[in-house]
Parts: sequence; C-alpha cells; structure tokens
Amino acid sequence: SALSRREIQPPRWQARTADALHALLRTGPGAARRAMRLWHTASETPARPAVDFRLPDTPFCAVLLQDPADERVRLDAPQAPSTHQLTAATMRAARALEHGMRTLAVLPDTGLHHRELRALLQLPGLEIAPASAAASAAATAVATTTINHPMAIAALLAGSPVLHTGQALYGLPSVTDEVPTDGFATTLRSATAAAARSTLRTRFLSWLIGQAHLWCSTTHPDHNGLTGLVQEIEARLGERRPRGLELHYRSGPAWPLSPSASLHSGTRESR
Repeated sequence: SALSRREIQPPRWQARTADALHALLRTGPGAARRAMRLWHTASETPARPAVDFRLPDTPFCAVLLQDPADERVRLDAPQAPSTHQLTAATMRAARALEHGMRTLAVLPDTGLHHRELRALLQLPGLEIAPASAAASAAATAVATTTINHPMAIAALLAGSPVLHTGQALYGLPSVTDEVPTDGFATTLRSATAAAARSTLRTRFLSWLIGQAHLWCSTTHPDHNGLTGLVQEIEARLGERRPRGLELHYRSGPAWPLSPSASLHSGTRESR
C-alpha cells in the first residue's frame, strides 16, 4: 500500500498543557524550563543564510568538493584526495592549460570544517561558491574535477571534460577521465584538445539519464520516487509482483536538462 500523504499533526493544546504540568511536577521548574527550551531549539528549522554569488566572467575550471563522510566517497573512493589536495591540483592544471585561468571551488552541502575552509582561503586566486552553485558551475566551466560528485553530469551535458579520482556512475573511458590528482594537468590538456565525442557522449547520457538514474530527491523523496526504489529492489532480487499489482513509476522531470530542477538529484550511485 502507498505511504500516507497526511502531514504530521502537532498535539492539541490540552495535551501539551497536561504534559507540561506533568513535567513540572515531576522534575521541578528549572528542569522543565530547560527541557522546553531545548525542545524549541531542536524543533526550529535552521535557515540557510542567503549567499550573493555570481559565476566568474572569465573562463574557469570548477572543482566540486564532497564531504569525506559522503557514502559515495567512503564506498567508491576510499583513497580519495583531501579537499586541499583536490583543489590545489585543479588550480595547477587550470594554470597549465592557460596562464591566469581561475578555479572555482564549490563547497559540499554540509560545508567544510573551519580548518579546511581556512586552508582553501589561503590558496591565491581561488574563488569559493556555495553548494547550490554546483550544477551551474559544472555546466559553464571549461572543465570540472571532482571525486565523484553527482552534479558533474551537468558538465557532461554541456560537453566539457570531467576528471574524477573515484568510481562514479557517469565514469566511462573516453567520456570522462578517471585519473589521480598528479595527472590532472596532462589529462586536462589532452581532454580539452581531443576531438568531439558527441555521439558516444550522447548515447551514454541517454542511457544514464533514462535508465540508470532514479528520479527522486535524496532528501525529500515523494511517492513516485519511492515507487522507483521499490521497482529497483525487486528487479535486483528477481522477484515478480502478482498480476494487477504492478507499480507505476513515472520517470522525470527533465533534470538535469531543466535549470531549476536541482532538487531531483538522487541517483543510484550509493551502494
């Protein structure tokens, strides 16, 4: 049966009042007040500060950073370079490709530790963008480097090179380049100078987006996305549902072709 679409309802004021009185009598006024304050703090939705950000006006290389605790990094890139190593290697490759080319580092969704961020800020000429700029940066950069960030697919759609150090769902020789950081400069030069690989890239992206991609938000999955997950699990288990109980999964929307659909970025990359 489908999951309920009914939203969670807060308890009635009578129930809240009775619970508060019970806590007050049992623990005393100090503990009850502290518990109420902590409850309010935990129930608040943290607001993300607005970031006034613009992409560089001149050619640049983008590096999509990831949290070391990300499942994609832990499972598919156990020997991944550090944030500083990946960014510094990208900057060297960008300057080797063209003198003065800038590098844009896109932060992970969870941000960076203050020590890592301070180390990045000490790199001369590096620009830093919020996580929300990942798709735009990858789509407009001369080239994109990453461990295996899912938004690197935007660079593939834009026809620009992708260099990644870990295993990725979009990793395919002659479409992307899986290379360690010390080979970024050489690989980036050859990748940008190579002849257009539009036919193979188009066929690969058609398969990747149409079949290997699961259209579901990773943070707010809807009923359609959960149906796709169930279908994928059943397909891997080799089970068949009784006739008349087939799940109907609708693929789409057109992310990442749509510029405003970055919410629908869940993929089957994580094992």
